[in-house]
Amino acid sequence: LLNAPVAARWQRKILDTLATYHEQHRDEPGPGRERLRRMALPMEDEALVLLLIEKMRDSGAIDSHHGWLHLPDHKAGFSDEQRAIWQKVEPL
Repeated sequence: LLNAPVAARWQRKILDTLATYHEQHRDEPGPGRERLRRMALPMEDEALVLLLIEKMRDSGAIDSHHGWLHLPDHKAGFSDEQRAIWQKVEPL
């Protein structure tokens, strides 16, 4: 359905979008399929983008947990700054 250069460009855009999302929302597991599609490729054919996301999930390029999509190495949690604050208040 997609030629190889277009598919590669779309995949890179999806991966870059997920990486940016993880940087900005470290405490969240990731966006859902529809949100990722709207963030990464809002003007492209919806069905094709969703199919590509599923193919990327099936290949292991992206993971999903309870419907949330994320890069394989992403673990939701505190930022370094938030962790330092938590370590100060946790004993209280």
